[in-house]
Amino acid sequence: MAPSLPPELLAIILSFFGYDERSRYVTVSRQWQLLIERRAFHKIHLKSTDLQAFSDIFVGHRRALLADLRYDVILPSYDDRQRARFERTKDKQANNEVLTEAVHGLFSVLASWDEAKDHEIATCEQRRHISLNLRAYSLTDVDERRHEHVWPEIRDSYDFEECARFRLRYKHSFLQVLRVGELPEVTQISDFQCNRLSWPRRIEGSSLAGVVAKLPNLEILGWTINDNEKRYPVVRQQHRFDFAQSLQHITLHHLRKIELCLDTSNPRNDHLSLQSALLPSSPLVDHLSCALHVLSQLPRLEEFRLLDDTVFSPCFFWPDAAPSDNLPFWPNLRHLEVWLSDTTPDGEWLYLGKPNEAHNDESIGADFLAQLAFEEDEAAHANDSEDSQVPDAVHAGLEHQIDGYEPEQLFRTMLDHQRINPMLIAMARAATCMPKLQRMALYTGGDNSYGMGVTYLAAGQDINSSWEGGKVTEWSPEWGGDLLRKRWHILLSPCTDWEVPYELECTWKEMGSWDDEVVILIDKGSYRDTTL
Repeated sequence: MAPSLPPELLAIILSFFGYDERSRYVTVSRQWQLLIERRAFHKIHLKSTDLQAFSDIFVGHRRALLADLRYDVILPSYDDRQRARFERTKDKQANNEVLTEAVHGLFSVLASWDEAKDHEIATCEQRRHISLNLRAYSLTDVDERRHEHVWPEIRDSYDFEECARFRLRYKHSFLQVLRVGELPEVTQISDFQCNRLSWPRRIEGSSLAGVVAKLPNLEILGWTINDNEKRYPVVRQQHRFDFAQSLQHITLHHLRKIELCLDTSNPRNDHLSLQSALLPSSPLVDHLSCALHVLSQLPRLEEFRLLDDTVFSPCFFWPDAAPSDNLPFWPNLRHLEVWLSDTTPDGEWLYLGKPNEAHNDESIGADFLAQLAFEEDEAAHANDSEDSQVPDAVHAGLEHQIDGYEPEQLFRTMLDHQRINPMLIAMARAATCMPKLQRMALYTGGDNSYGMGVTYLAAGQDINSSWEGGKVTEWSPEWGGDLLRKRWHILLSPCTDWEVPYELECTWKEMGSWDDEVVILIDKGSYRDTTL
């Protein structure tokens, strides 16, 4: 009787059973097996230690059922004594080898699916689309120990300060996928997410770019990359440069959506002495911003977002010297959103302090950081053979001070016009070369009491709508009917002092025509001004 049931009715029946209950009925019939496996194998949470079992189970038609794969790479464990020490060279090398083996193993398994040419998969007319979410951690990391209920005292009473201290072990470690050139191509993956969850282990951007080069059919990309290394500025400079170089090799013609979070938390101490993120050999060139500029012009790219206080320069929007016969062009870009950090790539602030406010210098100077890095490096190599068994003198308070989180002293509330205006002009020039642009936005200011938001909206786009929709078709009395026209909307905090420079106003208005004038709206708190 079971095989004669309509699939729709059988699906309703199976929806009343839990996962474990449904597995009991797999052997009822071929029809029941296919419907149950379609649910069971659609979304898989896989650990790297179970990769061989995954390969053995996913055979035949089951390979076509997989759509969402969360892949957790399990790094080597360590004992409680090692938590009191930063990872040493041996620890980092061991982690990199485990990560490399896990990624190479997964790609080899998925690549073999194409080579197998199973009959049941070959008969499928549609190419399989798999969403891959990659992360790496050790089961002895503090977050995992709490999550897996290994530490009852932390599980029951989560001490955030204590957990933050335990994370210091791998705070200055960056995972690498080695030998990326030897990875096989994987055609099934259309969505690649990495480091998107709130776990502190981070994979280097250059490694991720190398992995992506092996995904020719990728359509969606979402990464979080650590750009917040303040204790070792030379490391940060090299990572940004390596990431930029790797991005130049990405030529994905199917890529439609990019979300990058270059994790650079805004300092809470405005006295902090900032370090340049640019290479000393080319102190005027922001290689990463230039590489992201090229990446944003991929032929099928429709949406690009830079999130969470990204440190970038105006050349992300527009190169410093663009030849008139070869201007940048974004053929299909519809949505562009960027969140600008309060700091700049060359180690300066985007905001100024009030001239009449006294400054009590609580900064950490570059000389101190250099000496601290040298002493720790010497100690690391001196005790490297002990492999993290001897505790470091780790001071969480000092780490917070170096990062600019303590002491909290916020006085920079005035936009530096000499820095923000070139950014906005470059942004406006780029908008003139985006024929399908619907919405472009730039936000800056780490506090609600200061900052600005600049948004371009095509005709019919609502500033309060989501990025995915919200078309407005009716006249709105709030804006005097301007919703049906192209417009630049500038949102300023009540204390922000800024006026539209003439060059910027002219560039904005270039996007209009004699019968379709661009509207410029300035919103300062509850005050709206349409005088331009």
